[in-house]
Amino acid sequence: MVTLRLFALGDSLTEGVADVWSNDLLTPFPGYLARALRAGGTDVVAGSAAWRGADANDGATRQAAQACAFRPDVAVLWLGLNDVLRLGFDAAAVGEELTGTARRLRAGGAALLTATMPLPDDVLALPGWSVRRLSARVQALNAAVETLAAESGSLHLDVGRTVERVGRARMLGPDGIHFTAAGHHAVAVDYLELLCRAGIASGQAPPEPPSVTLSRRDRATWYVTRGTGYAVRRAVLRAEETPAISPPDQERQGLAN
Repeated sequence: MVTLRLFALGDSLTEGVADVWSNDLLTPFPGYLARALRAGGTDVVAGSAAWRGADANDGATRQAAQACAFRPDVAVLWLGLNDVLRLGFDAAAVGEELTGTARRLRAGGAALLTATMPLPDDVLALPGWSVRRLSARVQALNAAVETLAAESGSLHLDVGRTVERVGRARMLGPDGIHFTAAGHHAVAVDYLELLCRAGIASGQAPPEPPSVTLSRRDRATWYVTRGTGYAVRRAVLRAEETPAISPPDQERQGLAN
């Protein structure tokens, strides 16, 4: 049996956080991907350094060091959205940190899984001027990720197309940012296809988890009861939005399964 070492670098999307006010964790897409590869006869050893407060600098330092020590064959690199939400966002600086992380991973022999993100104006219920500001920042981040993807030859996913295929109501949780269980499953299936096309591994998509489809009323209720304060803070991009939590001491081995 072929053994493949899979490691995830990322933030709350890669960790599997359910929504911005919840400590609940879903099986993240790297976990579903590990399942899919195992179903195809690959012995997967998986680990993750992803956590909900991570930014590009954390990826370039703490997470990259853990990933290199893990010696992955395949590495997920999903970072930058927390940088977008901070007052001092510098797309060029974030791009340099992500590119440096990608180079370290590639130098260790890892194939990279990268992604560009859907724009906030497609998913967030924020004031128009704020959404336009956030969208411009996400576009700049996406451009930086596309540049590093071209340089590194990564297996690159446009998550916006995955959202279009699955549907926002099934793909995204109530905050319009984090994935549902079906969303994580869909990302894993798309990455599995890319890995198979590249001849890196084979697999079989795991059964799709129970799906919850959120209506506009469901999302509106969530914003009124839980998300209004979050939306206001995101609208003004206050400096104190920086997550007041500390990173984990070490990577989680095995991922949620």
